[in-house]
Amino acid sequence: MKRFLPILLALLLIFSTSSIFAESKGLTEEELVTILDSVNMIVKEYPFPIEEGDLYEGIMKGLFQSLDEYSDFLNKEEADEMLIETSGRLTGIGATIMTNNEGYLEIIKVHENSPAEKSKLKKGDIITRVDDKDIKGMTSSESVKLIRGEKGTKVKLKVLRAKETLNFEITRDEVIINPVSYEILDGNIGYLQLSEFSMNSYIKVKNALKAFDEKNVKKLIFDLRDNGGGLLSTALSITELFVPSGKILSERTNKGTSKVYESKLPASKYELVVLVNGNSASASEIFAGAVKDRKAGVLVGEKTFGKGVIQRLYPMQDGTILKYTYAEYLTPSGISIHKKGIEPDYVVKNEMKDGEVVKDKQLEKAIELLKVKK
Repeated sequence: MKRFLPILLALLLIFSTSSIFAESKGLTEEELVTILDSVNMIVKEYPFPIEEGDLYEGIMKGLFQSLDEYSDFLNKEEADEMLIETSGRLTGIGATIMTNNEGYLEIIKVHENSPAEKSKLKKGDIITRVDDKDIKGMTSSESVKLIRGEKGTKVKLKVLRAKETLNFEITRDEVIINPVSYEILDGNIGYLQLSEFSMNSYIKVKNALKAFDEKNVKKLIFDLRDNGGGLLSTALSITELFVPSGKILSERTNKGTSKVYESKLPASKYELVVLVNGNSASASEIFAGAVKDRKAGVLVGEKTFGKGVIQRLYPMQDGTILKYTYAEYLTPSGISIHKKGIEPDYVVKNEMKDGEVVKDKQLEKAIELLKVKK
C-alpha cells in the first residue's frame, strides 16, 4: 500500500502539469487532489486490512467503466482469460453468453459436448445468480469471471427459463470452441454458421468455402444469428472474402473520420444471404453492414443489436490490459448503427415456444430467396 501512494502522487503531478491534459475534458487539478486526499484518508482511517493493489485496481476500473459499458480495466487474471477466450480454448461451462437489457446474462449458445450441454442448460436461459451472488449490475467480464474457473471445480447457477426458476451445479471443464459449422442444404445451397469472430475463425471460414468450391456451390447462407462479435481484424478479413473491391468500414474518432478499410476482392463469387437477429452484434454488424450497403447480398431475420463502437486493447507492462472505446464505426454508406442496429432487407421472425425455435422461418426464407435466383 505504501508503494502505491507515491506512484499515484507522481501520476497526479504529471497529469496536472500536462498541457495535453489541461486542454482535455478530463479531471481538474482540484479533482485530482481530491482523489489523492481520498486515498490518504482511506489508508489512514479504514479499520480493516486493504489488500495490495485493491485501491489501484478500484481506481482504474472506475476510470474505464465510467466511459461506457464496453470499456474496462482488466487485471492480470482477467487479461489472461480474455486472451484465452479469443483463442477459442477456455475452461468453464461451454456457453456463449451476453448481458441482456435487465443486466443479467442470457445464454445465446450452448456448445456441443460442453458441461453446459451435459447439464441441460438451454439457449435463452437467463443466469441471475452465480454461487449465490446476484450478478445484476456487474460488468460482463466480472460476471463471466465468476462462472469460469479451474477444471474440475464446480459452479452453482440460478437460471430463469420462461416463468420457471432452476438451479444448476456444473463441473467446469476445458472447452474447445469450433466457431464454424457448415453443410450443403437442398438445392446445392451452402450453409455456414459462424458463432464468433475469434483468432481461428478466418481460417475455419476459408476451409468451409474451399469445401463448398469443391462441390461447385455458388449459393450461400451465412448465419450470424447470436454471434456477439469478436476481433475487428477477423471481421475485416472475413468480410473481404465476400464483399468486392471498395469500402467496407470507416472509423470515426473524436478527431473525425480517421481510417477507412477497403476490400481488395476482385468480385464476389457467391449469391449471399446473411441471417441476423437481435444478438448479432459488433463484428457481426460490421459484416452485415458491409454486405447490405455494398449490395453483396441480402439480410434476413430481425434487427441487429446495435453495437457500433470499437474497443482498443492496450497491454501494460504489468500484464494488465486497458480496454477502451476509441472509435465509432460507420458502414460503407457512412451510417452509424450504434444503439440503432441494422434493419434486414427481409424481416422474418421464427416460430417460438418456451424460448425455443420450433420453426426456423428465417432459414426457410433464405433458402426460398436463393432457390428463385438463377
